[in-house]
Parts: sequence; structure tokens; C-alpha cells
Amino acid sequence: MKLKTRLNGKTFEFRDVKDVLAKANEPKSGDRYLGIAPETVTEKIAAKVVLSELTVADITENPVVPYEKDEVTRVEIDSMNRRQYDKMKNMTDTNLLLTITIVVFFLMYIGAIVFQGEGFMKPQTFLSMLNANAALIITSCGMSLVMITGGIDISVGGVVALVSMSCAVYLDFGGGNPYTAILLALAIGLAFGLVQGFLVAYL
Repeated sequence: MKLKTRLNGKTFEFRDVKDVLAKANEPKSGDRYLGIAPETVTEKIAAKVVLSELTVADITENPVVPYEKDEVTRVEIDSMNRRQYDKMKNMTDTNLLLTITIVVFFLMYIGAIVFQGEGFMKPQTFLSMLNANAALIITSCGMSLVMITGGIDISVGGVVALVSMSCAVYLDFGGGNPYTAILLALAIGLAFGLVQGFLVAYL
């Protein structure tokens, strides 16, 4: 079980799964008093990285509350479907969530084929869906980075709308060219990103 990682030239090592969970979580009022809160933002990110690399078996076989001391832990482990557990025990949390997302997507897509007709069987329909949601996919990647660090930024939608309208106005009324519009979009997004990143990280 790997309980250490390296970030910004510094190695972070944690005692056990309990320590990883405590440092990866948002600090509560008594965490610093108990000495379980992360000392820096970088340590919290390191804990999240380690947590994302732990397998299902690592978390199951090293419960926060020992099996012998907690009835809830005993009930959960004893009632586990061993066949299913053996299939997924070597998967990391990230891989498990990705697998669930892919399975749900394809189940919904198959449902659309069954109930909405054969139009969804055409490859162009699938590509059109990806093309139509490309902006959301790119935005969600950036938002994921914020959430990994334990922050939240609900201004994403507003910034996307502002950038889109600014480019539209520039192209429609300003007689601009697409290349300049791309630079304008990047400049506005970068400016708001720097401000929001500072606010999320330090306030």
C-alpha cells in the first residue's frame, strides 16, 4: 500500500489510511487541536493524490475503525459480496468512478437507441454529442482541479457566458477576425481565472 507522494520537490508520507483521509478532508474546527489537519494546502493536495491511488482493497482491509472494535465495520465487511469484491478490489478510487461513469453513459445511450429510434446508432450522432458538449468537457476539467484541492468555484458558468458574449459582440459588431477573438477569449478567461484562483486559494 503506497502512502506517500512527491509534490513541488517535497515528499509527503502518511502513517495510515486514517491519516490520509484526515489530511485529504476539509479541516474541521477541532482538527488542528487534535493534530490531524493538513499543515499546508500542498499537504492536503498530496493526501488527495495518495487517496486517489489507494485501491478498494487498501481501504477495505485497513478500516478507519478496526474490525474488532466496531460493529458497523463488522457488519459492512461480513455482508460484502465477495465475488464482486474480488473483481474490483485492485481498482483505485479514480478507476472505479471512471468505470461507473462509462457504464452509466453507455447504458443511457443504449436506452436512447431502444426508446428513441435508430438515429442514435449513427456514428455522426455520437460525434455530434461530443462536439456539442466540448465546451462543457473542457470547463469541467478545470473545475475538477479546483475541487481536487478542496475548493469550489461557482463562477465558471458566468465566466463562460461572459467570454462567449464578448467574442460574439466583437465578431458581430466590431468586425474582428476569429484569431483575435480567440486571443480575447483567452485573455478574459485568464484574467478571471487568476482572480478566482487567488480567492479560492487564499480567502
